[in-house]
Amino acid sequence: IKGLDLIHIDDTFTVGTSLEESFGVVKHHGGNPKACVVAFDRFQIGKTPKSKDHPHGKPKSKEFAEKYDIPLLSIANVNDLVWGLSQKSLKLERREEILKRVEDYQQANCYLGV
Repeated sequence: IKGLDLIHIDDTFTVGTSLEESFGVVKHHGGNPKACVVAFDRFQIGKTPKSKDHPHGKPKSKEFAEKYDIPLLSIANVNDLVWGLSQKSLKLERREEILKRVEDYQQANCYLGV
């Protein structure tokens, strides 16, 4: 992989542990991480303190992208999941129960500044 520009593809971004490890291996072997694409961003709350410019702090995925100066693109995130589950036209057994559980998780663990 020496000298290659690489795009990392992953299923879920939670706190970035697997990407940190992957980027370390890629860089160790001379590769150049250029972007990251994830299927689902859980929008976990990051460590950026709340401020005038960032009244809600930042999600961990945003912090990761800034740390490595790369784009991190997601196909969907927890907010999309909540929106989808809230659609009454969705015929899903226990939809309201699942929606409540996801919303509780979102309120407790996720960046809500979007």
